[in-house]
Amino acid sequence: GIIGPGCIIANNLIDNNDIGIYTSSSFSIFDNIITNNSGNGIYCFHTTSPDSSIIKNNIISNNHEGGIMCWSSSSPSIIGNKISNNISGAGGGILCGMNSSPQIINNIISNNTAHDGGGIYCSNNNTSPGTNPLIRNNTIVFNFCSK
Repeated sequence: GIIGPGCIIANNLIDNNDIGIYTSSSFSIFDNIITNNSGNGIYCFHTTSPDSSIIKNNIISNNHEGGIMCWSSSSPSIIGNKISNNISGAGGGILCGMNSSPQIINNIISNNTAHDGGGIYCSNNNTSPGTNPLIRNNTIVFNFCSK
């Protein structure tokens, strides 16, 4: 996979890795196919504001620990992606945890499977107003949660 803060990752096939992309700080991830990874498709850790950390127009599919994981105060903008057929213990499509507050806008999130939250699962988030995930104008269909 690809690791690094401040990266621009564009127009790649990211296939059959442990974690497809692991990043922290600010980044731009757009127009990639991120598939068949044994871990997360994208793992965001300690990212900065939604304006400086962007995941846009990617196909994120068939990853075995979920499509996107936002963890430990991660706040990326997740816009216009197709997130499908991912499997995870929690948040098959997208997992938001440990004070993460991503903006999830205009995505298609479908056919994902998890024990908790097949499409999107948010836990351990802030209680202050304006600090929780924003989920708006998405198509979230045919996801499966076993719990």
